[in-house]
Amino acid sequence: MTSPRFGATGAVLARRFADPHRAIARDMGTVAVFLLVAKVAGALKEVTVARTFGTGPVVDAYLFV
Repeated sequence: MTSPRFGATGAVLARRFADPHRAIARDMGTVAVFLLVAKVAGALKEVTVARTFGTGPVVDAYLFV
């Protein structure tokens, strides 16, 4: 159903904003996915640094990567 004032784009926008709860839930899911990816990347970085330089107080004191 298109509005004569806004055309097809208006119909798309009307559908998008018709259910704000669904849009919020979808956007929360997007943020959650990116947070999960960031946490996994950080964990892989820590494993790589530990494997490359070892673990210990010297590495902890001087390696802030």
